Amino acid sequence: MTAQLTGSWGYYMQGVDQEELGEAGAELSRRIHCAVHYPAFGKRLFECKCGVVFPVFLVEGAILTGDWSSVISHHTDGFRPGK
Repeated sequence: MTAQLTGSWGYYMQGVDQEELGEAGAELSRRIHCAVHYPAFGKRLFECKCGVVFPVFLVEGAILTGDWSSVISHHTDGFRPGK
């Protein structure tokens, strides 16, 4: 049986490891000091409260390497809707 994850916008993501993504999202939120949700736009993306989108692979890479500099830089300089 595959896991299902209900996104905050009502999307259902099948085959997703809820625990792993939950931990990745929590760590992302701690590192950028901004609330995040998954899935953004029904895809494998996190989106922060500012509207900046983070691909899951970017967050997973930061977790694996321990280097969050590109993620933090993306949060600071990334596209924000309405700006």
